[in-house]
Amino acid sequence: RALESLASASGKMGDWKQARNAYKESLRLKKLAYVEDHEEIIKTLDLLAMSLIEQGLFKDATEPVKEALELRRKRFGQNHDEVVSQLNALAFLYKKAGDDDSAARVFAEISAGADAELDDSPRSTM
Repeated sequence: RALESLASASGKMGDWKQARNAYKESLRLKKLAYVEDHEEIIKTLDLLAMSLIEQGLFKDATEPVKEALELRRKRFGQNHDEVVSQLNALAFLYKKAGDDDSAARVFAEISAGADAELDDSPRSTM
């Protein structure tokens, strides 16, 4: 947590390089200490992505977002709210980075998941 506090403070002061390095070191240590899909690892990936987004580095931010997405899928399953939220974040980043094709693929995945969930939901017989 100390590294994440340092990263946050560094980012607020505009020292983005130190912020990024502190988040990456925190992530490295958490990957050694926790199981792969532990919430602390996911949280640190989200913090790293937010730091990159704050700098306008949308393309760079896609990598930690994609990694967090895969860990959320593993932890919660494909149609969980946290997975859908992460997919929305990824689509947003692709769009901001100018990768409209990737954004469209992610939006299609979200839509397909919503359609599948509707197909699986119980129907009222009234």
